[in-house]
Amino acid sequence: MTRYSLFLLVITCLGLVRLSAQDINIHGTLKDHDSKGKLRNAMVIVFQDGKEMNRYNCNDSGIYNFLMPVGHEHTLRYSCKRYFSKIISIDSRDIPDSLAEGGFEMKIDGTLLRKVKKVDARLFEEPIAIAKYDEEEGDFAFDFNYTEIRQAEIEAALGNVKNSKRRVKK
Repeated sequence: MTRYSLFLLVITCLGLVRLSAQDINIHGTLKDHDSKGKLRNAMVIVFQDGKEMNRYNCNDSGIYNFLMPVGHEHTLRYSCKRYFSKIISIDSRDIPDSLAEGGFEMKIDGTLLRKVKKVDARLFEEPIAIAKYDEEEGDFAFDFNYTEIRQAEIEAALGNVKNSKRRVKK
């Protein structure tokens, strides 16, 4: 596996779990992409329908956990000093009330990449992943085709920086 894994979310246990309300329990661990060390000063900024809703700090082990109400479009911005941010979009607007009653759980473990000179940070202002409720599955589903395209764009930008460094050394 090459740089394909760059920014790929390690999404585990994306399952339907009954909670006490019509909420989505979002939790996971953030790590450094290269060292796999846990990011203890990371933060998750949650936007609901385009407006900032809350900020959650990861604990010393890079772990975060919070609830979001069903029936909205949410954007999660994972950030940490000296790292590129990562954005994930979760759309829970079309969940039938009868199916949302118990709530949901999404475990989203991820990595952040240390900032690299000459890589435009604007590349990281679009979501790396998009999830939407899939009625057939009865759960949230990520659009992996979209993620592959975004990752290819990021890999190309990082590859261009590496290639320019090689040309300078020659």
